[in-house]
Amino acid sequence: MNGKPIDIPSSTSKKRRRKIYYGRVALAVLLLTGLLYGGVKLIFSFFIREEPSLESVPVGTLSAVRNPPSEDAAFTLDNENAAALTADCPVGILVDNQTGEVLAAKGETDRIYPASLTKVMTLLLAAESLEDLDAPFTMTSAIIDPLYLDDASITGISPGETVTVRDLFYGMILPSGGDAAVALATLVAGSEEAFVTLMNQKAESLGMTNTHFENVSGMHHQNQYSTAGDLAILLHYALENEFAKTVLSTSAYTTTQTEKHPEGIELQSTLFSRMYGDEVEGVTILGGKTGYTKAAGQCLMTFAEKDDKLYLSVFCRGTDQWDPVFDTLRCYEEDLP
Repeated sequence: MNGKPIDIPSSTSKKRRRKIYYGRVALAVLLLTGLLYGGVKLIFSFFIREEPSLESVPVGTLSAVRNPPSEDAAFTLDNENAAALTADCPVGILVDNQTGEVLAAKGETDRIYPASLTKVMTLLLAAESLEDLDAPFTMTSAIIDPLYLDDASITGISPGETVTVRDLFYGMILPSGGDAAVALATLVAGSEEAFVTLMNQKAESLGMTNTHFENVSGMHHQNQYSTAGDLAILLHYALENEFAKTVLSTSAYTTTQTEKHPEGIELQSTLFSRMYGDEVEGVTILGGKTGYTKAAGQCLMTFAEKDDKLYLSVFCRGTDQWDPVFDTLRCYEEDLP
């Protein structure tokens, strides 16, 4: 015996060592599981490619560049032979939809607030992006409440009520529902803000050089502006999309039946509530969009047919709701070839 004391481990020391041991084992198992999961996921990624949802696609990769006009087919305005437009509205334009020739104009390059004519851009982008028109959408208070507080036009869909994407399109254009516009923007881009980025990219791609958007519904914003000329370009491209053209041409529509609205919601066009479309002999006004805010005044864009040719008109900053209506009828009567 050398006289050194024998070190006898205590029960507390044994418990601590066991905890360390089991902790190390658990850590090793977790690391091994993670490595196996990562390896399996990597292998499957070579065989299965997941398509991102619209909501997950980075802003700028969606519809704004989805259907850009080719250089050969680009629609530009030709003002060379434009006549002076007789109109009560201080801003207006009449355009040949086939050639881009401006037949008559007045202040067509002046900046104006587009009000709900904005929704035609929302319509075009959403129509290019959303393929399943029968897909369901449930309206939310988060969409409706801010618009209600701003006294914006709404469709009449209640929070928690489920309608179709098709209903949203008609709800946005016919009664000019801001709730439907925000809903469509959210479906396409995940948020109104992301969709607005796409709107500005689209405007640039279409040659709308004096246009900028800040929202999807046309609510007044100092930095949301356009011109009559740019809006005529927008209308031309909207009519290139058959579904968008159909919506803009519709006078009445009934939404999906729901528990809240067992017979659906009856939607009436704000355009065709002001005109029949056949007031001018030989001319048929096929459709369009109205707009109004206090800052923008009364606005109206239409498209009409005469002798199998299509024409576009845009009038803005009217002081009375009938100013752009009478100006529209006058230009189709006096300025068409």
